[in-house]
Amino acid sequence: MPSRNMSDTQVPSEGAEHLAMGMLCRACIPTFKAPAFRASYDLVAINPKTRTSATIQVKSRFQTDCDRGFVLRSPSADFFVFIFLNTGNWYRGKPNKGIKEPEYFVLPRSEDKKKVDFTRKMPKLFIRSDDPDMSEFKDARHLVAEFVGIKREAIIGAT
Repeated sequence: MPSRNMSDTQVPSEGAEHLAMGMLCRACIPTFKAPAFRASYDLVAINPKTRTSATIQVKSRFQTDCDRGFVLRSPSADFFVFIFLNTGNWYRGKPNKGIKEPEYFVLPRSEDKKKVDFTRKMPKLFIRSDDPDMSEFKDARHLVAEFVGIKREAIIGAT
């Protein structure tokens, strides 16, 4: 089996944005990629009937054995989608082990500021799957739907 090299993070980053877009579109939330080189957001979710929108910044980690932390310097998007691609245990030197399904966490900007560790030199948000405070945000695409005004009944069947 050829060795896996992920020194270039552009492909996993783009893949995470498309996964987030697909996750939201699957829940009947029209979502589009933002114009290139927007530092503050990557995606825009819209409600065409009410003409409301939400900006979304996608943050991702491709390693299964990462510290599950994200640096948040100046959060300005309405939502953050944190995606763990879980492509293997890169830090342990076993990239072909530990491959799992991706995990999604959707947090509104108001929640980010409550959960960021500001005691560090660079403010960092840690997302743990086993943290009871974070469980409500796992696969929480309904938060984006409510923000843009898409009725909850429209997305119940779309999982």
